[in-house]
Amino acid sequence: MDSSTVLQARWSLSQDKIDNDVKCALCRFNFAYYGLIFAFSLFFQFEQHLSPQLTGLAFLPMTVVLMAVNILVGRLSGRLRARALMLFGMSWAALGYALLWPVSLEGGYGWLIAPMLIASSGIATMVPTLTNLTMSAVLPAQAGIASGVLNTARQVGGMLGVAVCGFLVRDTEPVVFMQGMHRAIGTAVILLLAGFALCYFGMPSHDRAVDERRQPS
Repeated sequence: MDSSTVLQARWSLSQDKIDNDVKCALCRFNFAYYGLIFAFSLFFQFEQHLSPQLTGLAFLPMTVVLMAVNILVGRLSGRLRARALMLFGMSWAALGYALLWPVSLEGGYGWLIAPMLIASSGIATMVPTLTNLTMSAVLPAQAGIASGVLNTARQVGGMLGVAVCGFLVRDTEPVVFMQGMHRAIGTAVILLLAGFALCYFGMPSHDRAVDERRQPS
């Protein structure tokens, strides 16, 4: 077996580990993001009695921050370790969603803005970081497959988030709906904290692996 074959086999094994952690992380934060977007859109329309147009505008600050942080983190990803960015993103998103826990029928929209911005900035930190981590760790011939895996993991996470959170808030009776909202928020926070633990214990070797991958053979 020549050196190039050994190198490719070695990186195939390394990529399997990275893919597993990345796919789990993608599923977790897309579950939280899209699941709670769906739940809060129902909350704004059915419980706060906002029109569809105003409901869309209610998410505008969150969307703007998501776009801005994506661009910023994309520029920083080459300077900072992927593990540090992922830990920050998971913890920051979990904090933002945890701050949404006291949401109530009597509360105004204003106090929801800061937690939503915190959560979206944490989520936005993860997207370019995970993409860069995966694409940096694969051989050029595997780039298309890696990109497809990333998109699939994101779609699966978002689909599960909408399905589970939608199930939890299926009853529009105010008291029951709010109980479901709190369960949905709690589920998202738990998944993000579990993702934090996964990154903390599973990521240290990834940065070293990517560094070695970038070294000329």
